[in-house]
Amino acid sequence: MENAVRIFKNGLNNESIRQTLHGNPIRDLEHAYAVAQTMEHNVRCTRVNNDQQQDRMQRRQPQPNQVQRHNHQHFRRPLYNPINQQQNNWQQANNRQQSNNWHQQNNWQQADNRQRSNWHQQSPEPMDTTSANVKQPQQGFHSQPWKRLQERSGNFIHPRKIQKHNRMEAANQEDEEDDKCSSTNNNRDRTFEKRIDELMKINNKIGPLPFTSTIEASIRTTTNDPIWAKQYPGNMNDMEFVNNEIEKLLKDGIIRKSYSPYNSPMLTVHKKGTDENGNPKRRMVIDFRKLNDHTITDRYIIPDVNITLQNLGGANFFTTLDLESGFHQIKIKESDREKTAFCVNGGKYEFVRMPFGLKNAPSIFQRCVDDILRDYIGKFVYVYIDDVLIYSSSPEEHMKHIEIVFEALNKATLKISNEKSKFFMSEVEYLGHIIKHNRISTDPKKIRAIEKFPTPKTLKDLRGFLGLTGYYRRFVKNYAQVAKPLTIYLKGENAHVGKNKSANKEIKLDQSAITAVNELKLKLKEQVELYQPDFKKPFELTTDASNIAIGAVLSQNKNPIYFLSRTLSETERRYDRKPTREPLGTSLIPTKPREFIHMDIYYNDKLMYLVAIDKFSKYITARKIATKIDLDNEAEEILTNNYPECKRLLTDNEASFVTPSFKQMCIKHGVEKVETPVYRSKANGQVERAHNTIGELARIFKIKNSSSTKDEISRSIKELNNSIHSVTGYRPADIYFGRIPFDTDKISKKLQQASTNVLERLNKGTKHREFKEGTQIFVKTTTRSKSSPKYRKEIVKEDRGETVLTRRGAIVHKDNIKNSTVSQNDKIIPNISTAGNIMQDSQSISTN
Repeated sequence: MENAVRIFKNGLNNESIRQTLHGNPIRDLEHAYAVAQTMEHNVRCTRVNNDQQQDRMQRRQPQPNQVQRHNHQHFRRPLYNPINQQQNNWQQANNRQQSNNWHQQNNWQQADNRQRSNWHQQSPEPMDTTSANVKQPQQGFHSQPWKRLQERSGNFIHPRKIQKHNRMEAANQEDEEDDKCSSTNNNRDRTFEKRIDELMKINNKIGPLPFTSTIEASIRTTTNDPIWAKQYPGNMNDMEFVNNEIEKLLKDGIIRKSYSPYNSPMLTVHKKGTDENGNPKRRMVIDFRKLNDHTITDRYIIPDVNITLQNLGGANFFTTLDLESGFHQIKIKESDREKTAFCVNGGKYEFVRMPFGLKNAPSIFQRCVDDILRDYIGKFVYVYIDDVLIYSSSPEEHMKHIEIVFEALNKATLKISNEKSKFFMSEVEYLGHIIKHNRISTDPKKIRAIEKFPTPKTLKDLRGFLGLTGYYRRFVKNYAQVAKPLTIYLKGENAHVGKNKSANKEIKLDQSAITAVNELKLKLKEQVELYQPDFKKPFELTTDASNIAIGAVLSQNKNPIYFLSRTLSETERRYDRKPTREPLGTSLIPTKPREFIHMDIYYNDKLMYLVAIDKFSKYITARKIATKIDLDNEAEEILTNNYPECKRLLTDNEASFVTPSFKQMCIKHGVEKVETPVYRSKANGQVERAHNTIGELARIFKIKNSSSTKDEISRSIKELNNSIHSVTGYRPADIYFGRIPFDTDKISKKLQQASTNVLERLNKGTKHREFKEGTQIFVKTTTRSKSSPKYRKEIVKEDRGETVLTRRGAIVHKDNIKNSTVSQNDKIIPNISTAGNIMQDSQSISTN
């Protein structure tokens, strides 16, 4: 144990090791320990046979001119171990002094102390292993893939088990075996490297930018009329850049001059970074949105990323091939080229090769590569548009698979990118994930982008944040429940806001939503690793549920494979739960004006109004609105300007009234928000009755005065506010504005008496109905056409007093159930009735 701690500390203080760290503390500790252990073994190897080791290392080291010659090709790298080579000189000098008496126990300890001292001299400063302070290694060929192959594949790391009583003999024997293994692996690696170099040269001979003959892209539109869009105003500063891009595209044969009646606008957008002159990088883009709107969709399926990832468990080596210029390697059908026309700087051009931005471009390219590699997909190849992943269990097998894929791509004349392709990786980034043997993790670069994502302030920001985190939801336990405070902002009217308008739709996250943002960032920062499934072994499924979401964890041997979760629908949230109704009885009778407000939306002759009524004074306020979006802002103005003393607000279940922003507005002003039961408009009878009266008066005034509906609705509300109300005995405007003195207690008693009278009238002749489990009932349909039936059949699962739970999960109010029921044998049977009235239902009905 002491020896392990010593080796680990030496490893952390070595600069060459620190440069290979990842920023993940656990992985860094394991990596540093493994490399330090390898270095310790190399020291012992040179002590055993220092002269032979020195000659052997010199022979393995490539000449400087050879290294320089291959530096321009990312897949050509020196095959020797850089860590061993960096330490070789001082190790040899140290070992010569120790070689004569190294077998003595005390000299072992001295050599270890001297070795530890040298490591500390090289890198005396302490190291912080957090991601913010450790230099992140670049992935792929930029981080020396052949070096990573030796460090991580397991072929070059051999743990030592040297017995104390026979340390010299055991070390000699193991070192001889390691020398043979190392020599064999190095020869094999050189052979593979040379073969890959040959394959890339063959592929490069295809041409600078070839095109495949296996498929032609077609653009099928819904109309034969030319689709034309006006050109966007250009920036004079971009003229030189655009001209250079046009010349390059013409030279490469990607575009040609056009005389097409079609046109799509061109624009330039900024990219990250700057050019050699310090100016922001730019990209020329053709806006094909109008053409895409009239293009028939190609329904070819793009592969599911999750299915691809879960089938890579047995692989040890990975190669990713990026097809150069992707879509440009496919020609467009001659008859469809005119549809891609665009104007720029007085010239008109059209694409000969398939451009980026076309609606069906990903599907066309996916089909093309799938057809080329069809026989190998799922065996040792997966394709995602222009990214080809090759996976294998052994180096020899992997080399064979690479040759097969290259042969197929060469035959189809598809060119492979030298810069973006990576070979023989034991750990590779693919589609935003880090893949290695039997494990998958998130890409640290993407997670850092999520960590830096600001707290969403607009609907577009929120959708973007949920899109980024949702891509990695399989790595977050109970993701749906954690994100629920955020997803509720996407419902109601916000669900109908288009992406073009979402940037202008501001949202105000409450504290629970802000906590959810921070919690999602924290959970993704933990860098959870998921294990690849072994379909030959049993799986373990752990489930969990709450009142808002359900979740599950799929695992094997207690190792997580997949986290799954989703939120419950409104119907599911009511399963097996007895709903409670907000009572509207005696305790809710107001004692002063502007204390209890009823609010609803009123429609008349294509006009829309937000109507509010003071329950005490019966004063009506109406505000014309153009849309139900931002209804919380309209309601806030009514409350602050007309009812600043409001303590309670009753609405129906209109989607605009139950949004998080509307509820947050009520909390902001200290207003208790109450909703009526679903499909029970009578519970908001105060405002429903006012709607009927306003509509009737407006109809009469419109006929009499030959005026507009808008004018007569305003006149009708004014007349109602200045007419004596049958319940209070006062004009609503007199009470609301305090024009005359009035007795608040007397008015409250009148309101209470009116409520009691309404309850008695509605309950007269009614009976309480009970329904047994299994009884077939007929439920009134709430939304139907003239040709659809008025009632639908349901089977009772549970009687809940005023409502009934059906077997399919619906909760039905008894007022919506037909008076006769049918048993399982379809015979008409009477309901089980007892004397009484339905006080709970009638309590929800307001006085008129």
